[in-house]
Amino acid sequence: MKRFFGTQSDWRDFHQREAFDVVIFDGGESGEHSVLVSAREDRLIKPVIIPALTALVTEADPDATVSTDFMPEALDSDFYLWLLYFHKYESGLLSAAVKITDINEIESSDRQRRSGKFGAGAGADRIELLALIAKDQAKFGPAKFSVRYEEGIEADLDLHVFPDGGYSVFKTSEYKDHRSIPGNMLGHKLVEDVFELVLPSIRSLYNHDSDWRTGTREEFIRRSKSELDAVSRG
Repeated sequence: MKRFFGTQSDWRDFHQREAFDVVIFDGGESGEHSVLVSAREDRLIKPVIIPALTALVTEADPDATVSTDFMPEALDSDFYLWLLYFHKYESGLLSAAVKITDINEIESSDRQRRSGKFGAGAGADRIELLALIAKDQAKFGPAKFSVRYEEGIEADLDLHVFPDGGYSVFKTSEYKDHRSIPGNMLGHKLVEDVFELVLPSIRSLYNHDSDWRTGTREEFIRRSKSELDAVSRG
């Protein structure tokens, strides 16, 4: 529209649509409902999304309130290093029911604020990633990875997971028995299952991995240094 009318035209000649997706989960007897919001930019949350949700709930209950909570889903940068380790040395097996089948892309930043993005199979064998891991000075995330999940549901999921807990589920994701889910419900079901089952399970496995914190992480760094030295000697 801007190209048609010209950028100097009156603002009433065109407008930019702002949109976001909302999934409301049943709160059961507690009366508290969880709401999952997906927006392209977080600048919409305070001025647009929260007021819209508040107007929605107070129409049903004038005493209802809306609060935000980003903390339970947040991830530290070590989470992504942990994924890289399991993908390389444990065949991706986080548990009997959860397997990382591929790491498709991962981002990094170092202490000098230099950023990197590694795609097309971002495993820890890549020399650039190997060097970052060996130096142990980079922060990793977000990442795009594939996971096979077999606990309550059976699905192969392609995810983009961000440090603040935000995520995307790609349309390439599929359930083993896809015929049981109507096509118009597939996207909603994927978002709901990843939010309620998959990511909480993966976060719990990471948070309770005491071996990672007491020795496995240091061993991963040491092995990466040795491997990098071997590559450098050629």
